[in-house]
Amino acid sequence: MIDFKLDHVALYVSDLEVSAAFYKSLFQLEPIPNPFPKGKRWFKLSGQIQLHLIENEMNSLRVPERSHICFSVSSFELFIHELNKLKIPFSDFDGNSAQIKLRPDGIRQIYFQDPDGYWWEVNDGFPLK
Repeated sequence: MIDFKLDHVALYVSDLEVSAAFYKSLFQLEPIPNPFPKGKRWFKLSGQIQLHLIENEMNSLRVPERSHICFSVSSFELFIHELNKLKIPFSDFDGNSAQIKLRPDGIRQIYFQDPDGYWWEVNDGFPLK
């Protein structure tokens, strides 16, 4: 049997500076060195997991909401406060602006997009309830 662990998530971005600032400020990510510094930024997400941003020409990108990356946070209210402070709009799963979805298992969740249209979910399942 082979064991797997998540190593990193890599996203193409149209403007490296804008995206790096977005992720660094919203998620309070720590930049980490990378061996390919031209056109790329690497950040530490959690443990050994990394986020790699790669500047590249972006064509019209429409990412469906169900295709998303999710973080669970220790303080859902504080994260909502940060979104509001940074003027980042969010919605519930159905697209209702500034609304929080309560899943059948009691987990609260919201969705928002980064500057390039990638969808993110944040929920309060940390640690799992």
